[in-house]
Amino acid sequence: ATLSAEEQKTLTLTKALGKARAELPALRRGDYRTVLAEEDALVFARTTSDGKTALVALTTNPSGRTITATLPVSLPVANGQKLKNRLGTGEVTVTDRTVNITLEGRGAAIFAP
Repeated sequence: ATLSAEEQKTLTLTKALGKARAELPALRRGDYRTVLAEEDALVFARTTSDGKTALVALTTNPSGRTITATLPVSLPVANGQKLKNRLGTGEVTVTDRTVNITLEGRGAAIFAP
């Protein structure tokens, strides 16, 4: 049958999550590292032993949120490296171990090279 707009949105997100998990080994077996934890935002990294990294950002803010997160020195990302959003469009660039992430209301993003 026909999906409602909300059901279609959920299906699209679920497919993107599955694809990201299949493509990014860090999401399946990487070590977890909290990068930023605030009342309405969470950013964490998953890193495999061979240096493959994924950065996950979430917000519960219904209006959306821009997050500035400083990445730990132990995270294997280079200054100037671009990380692509695997759940939608856009990318962030690592600048002085910092990323600026803009999320829609109650949004999520998964960034990886």
